[in-house]
Amino acid sequence: MPSSLNGERRTVTIMVNGMPLLKNVSIETPLDLKALIARTAQENGMGRFDVYINDTRVLPGDIDKMFMNNRSLKVNIIPADVAASTWIRETYCDPNEIEKLVRPESFFLRQKNLPLRKIDSVAVAGLGGIGSWIAYFLALSRQIGFLELIDFDYIEPHNLNRTPYNIKQVCFLKARAIADIIRASNKEIGFQTYEYPLETVIHDLRSDILIEATDSLKLRPYLKEWLRSGKRLITVHYDGESITIGVNLVPGEWSISNESPGYTTAPVYVATPAVAAALVVHILLWISEEDFLDKKFLYKTTLSRLVKSASLEEV
Repeated sequence: MPSSLNGERRTVTIMVNGMPLLKNVSIETPLDLKALIARTAQENGMGRFDVYINDTRVLPGDIDKMFMNNRSLKVNIIPADVAASTWIRETYCDPNEIEKLVRPESFFLRQKNLPLRKIDSVAVAGLGGIGSWIAYFLALSRQIGFLELIDFDYIEPHNLNRTPYNIKQVCFLKARAIADIIRASNKEIGFQTYEYPLETVIHDLRSDILIEATDSLKLRPYLKEWLRSGKRLITVHYDGESITIGVNLVPGEWSISNESPGYTTAPVYVATPAVAAALVVHILLWISEEDFLDKKFLYKTTLSRLVKSASLEEV
């Protein structure tokens, strides 16, 4: 296959809504041009858009002709609504080629200026309603180098109303299933799965930060020992729309009457654990004037209280 349609390279300027993003990029083939367009659309959150080359509106099938007839190409990519768009990225991008078009730095374009900390390793114990989202959100953040995923339980159908698991993963171990989900979104993160109760592996963990979302009250002595060793702990639990998050506290340090020593269950739907997981990730990653990870505090709220406390403007 020749390196281009007529053996010459092309120079490309890429713009979005008329604003230059890339100047004087040298390309060899029409496929290179499609890759530039696809990557720009992806990085700017566009699934449907219009493309103008040298001020002429073009269709995907026009790329070869435009490449052949122009040594210098000025490409302007404009977001379009569903009805008006002439380009739909999924229709001309080979799914098997997408990974080659995405640059690693593109994952950080919308968060690079946020005050987020990077953490070498975090352990998440209990990969049900809250823990599964925490592990997934941490992987999406790309601020964590290594995840330790701890759960000996299997996915059941009733888990599917509040977790990222899908119906084909029912009967799979939660630790392996969430690892598969993470691997599909972030191939760079490292992880170790433990298909055993937390108390049997807690001394083997490499992480200095443990997020405990097991709902198992018998873990209290192990969590106390974890804190005594100078490590950090976030515990998180839910009930209906209620959320409780303890930072460097164990459940025994906020007394609950009539507790049973084993596993507990609570009525819940997806909003409560997803919000709880997001709060935990924010506590862990957001850099503020006071470092929450160095404090002891208990945070209790409900989803209704969070909504009511917001500043709402009536219209």
